[in-house]
Amino acid sequence: MTILRRAVLFDQGSKLAHTCAASNTRCFSFERGELDAQGFHVAMRNIGAGELLTTSYTPPMAALASKPVRRRLLRDKFGFDCNCGRCTLPADDARDLPCPRCWPRDDSGMLPAEAVWRGELSAESTGVLSFTERGVDGLPWACSTCGAQLPDDDQTLFGDATCLSVRGRLEEWHEASVAVRLTACGSGNVVEAFAAFLIQNFEAEVAGFDATSATSLVKVVGNLVGCDHYAFNRALLLHSEVMLAELREAASSEIFQMPDPRAGEELLDRMTALLDEVEDDWQRAWDWMCKRQTLMQHDPGYAVHEVRRLQGMVPWRREQGSSPLS
Repeated sequence: MTILRRAVLFDQGSKLAHTCAASNTRCFSFERGELDAQGFHVAMRNIGAGELLTTSYTPPMAALASKPVRRRLLRDKFGFDCNCGRCTLPADDARDLPCPRCWPRDDSGMLPAEAVWRGELSAESTGVLSFTERGVDGLPWACSTCGAQLPDDDQTLFGDATCLSVRGRLEEWHEASVAVRLTACGSGNVVEAFAAFLIQNFEAEVAGFDATSATSLVKVVGNLVGCDHYAFNRALLLHSEVMLAELREAASSEIFQMPDPRAGEELLDRMTALLDEVEDDWQRAWDWMCKRQTLMQHDPGYAVHEVRRLQGMVPWRREQGSSPLS
């Protein structure tokens, strides 16, 4: 039987305004059957009389994206240019990049490992370029460490090797139009557009990717834009989704029902490693979000609960009964 995907228009809910910042309502929906679904809006705080009711038209994770990506998504899907409070701010803290002076790339375009993977998750960022429209002397990028003021230019921000590599991949995939659409929405460089393109492709087919592909995505995106850009942190969350899928499959394995306690030890080791990776992904992404006030309403805690639920399904056989999340 073929199930057709359907859309509905809610008479009242359709009148709520979109915002990319913290909305004062949130929409929840559930299905009770193939043709029976309900949706409702819940107030997230006290709402004053006459106050504009707001919600988000985009999926929750879209709120992590930079302004050019959010605006393109809303324009393509809903046909309007977003001018919410967050989109009209001059600064865009989802676009932070590694400063090319503080973190110079090698001849092949590779960033130093420290610019992608910090030893301490909570460590203060150093050598970070922040974007502000109409910056000093018309230069929108400013470094928090060395004070550099830079233009929104591919070669200046990423170097010739990285730019040549990205443009070559886009031409190979016949996807130059992706970069054109993104840069038309306010992003002046193609490298960020390419990172966003990789994320969007992975999101669309996440169920079809394995752990190797997810790890590769994190490494590629991290080397392109560093660890303070939204695309890297979205890649971490996608990586964790793949890890969680593997954990669900492993936790349901019949090998744990065998009477021999030594059976499945290799699988148990693999599950322990997966749990460690998931926890690290979410801790890094959560640390990144906590530093950005406009993102704090998008709580990734549901994944932490999922990890702990899976932990309870695994017969941990470790010294003192410990587990990666205990």
